[in-house]
Amino acid sequence: MVSGTGLMRLAKKSMKIRAGDCLLNPPGEAHQLINTGRKDLVCYVVANNAPADVWHYPDAKKWGWPIGRAGFFFRRSVLDDDDGEE
Repeated sequence: MVSGTGLMRLAKKSMKIRAGDCLLNPPGEAHQLINTGRKDLVCYVVANNAPADVWHYPDAKKWGWPIGRAGFFFRRSVLDDDDGEE
């Protein structure tokens, strides 16, 4: 973190963050940075995103992956294993 203060949300947990902190998130783990201060929360992001990157927005129960400029979003639904078959 370069400057500012905030929260880092990980699933149902949150932790305070501030300038000088270094954050690491495993692939596939949803996270969110929230500015709680009066000044901008500034950070450097270093990532090695694979071409088949997939992301998840747990609050909206929405998934997506990069296709074109905007990406493709979908919601998961449970189906029977023989759904769509005769």
